[in-house]
Amino acid sequence: MCAPRPSHSQLTESQQWCEVLSLVPERGRPLNAENPTGGIYQATFGNGRGLITYLLLADQDRVDVLQVTWIDLDDSR
Repeated sequence: MCAPRPSHSQLTESQQWCEVLSLVPERGRPLNAENPTGGIYQATFGNGRGLITYLLLADQDRVDVLQVTWIDLDDSR
């Protein structure tokens, strides 16, 4: 199944979150609560409709975005 392209506002919000992550990468929550320093984090954005999963490599001062997911509840498509 192919997903529809994200809207301009969705792209803008996800880009803004990427900028936030470059400044404050610890803002998300650990993907695995039992391993809070495991390096993989998640953060919601877009009024809870977007989820970004990222890898924080603090020793390299690096953040790699692994996945961006949008939940679209609009049935009019």
